[in-house]
Amino acid sequence: MIRVCKPGGRVLVADVAVPAEKSEAYDRLEVLRDPSHVHALTEPEFATLFSQSGLVACRRTAYGVDIELEAQLRASFPLPGDDLVIRQMVTDDVRIDLLGIKARSESGTVTYTVPIAVYLGVKTSSTVIR
Repeated sequence: MIRVCKPGGRVLVADVAVPAEKSEAYDRLEVLRDPSHVHALTEPEFATLFSQSGLVACRRTAYGVDIELEAQLRASFPLPGDDLVIRQMVTDDVRIDLLGIKARSESGTVTYTVPIAVYLGVKTSSTVIR
């Protein structure tokens, strides 16, 4: 993104960014949900990428995306039987938050919040791509 951005242009990245101590558990869940998943960046990893990017005037904000578990499973690609494991993992995490997704049960529906970090930086004429 930085390479194709013109000087003075902005680079914005918004993606999942989990707390470092919850990364391993979150990645296990995501691999079950979508076997192509490799790793969700942790908050520190995301911050490091931007701080070392050469971009200036970097800023960060964050928000959460609420997801209903069954709707997410219908839109996912778990291997046969992994949907049961995912349901159990998320349900077991209600009010515990080992996964970093603030799982909760509301009127019999399991919902969770995926943490999204948004980083913005400006490319200068001297920005070096690493």
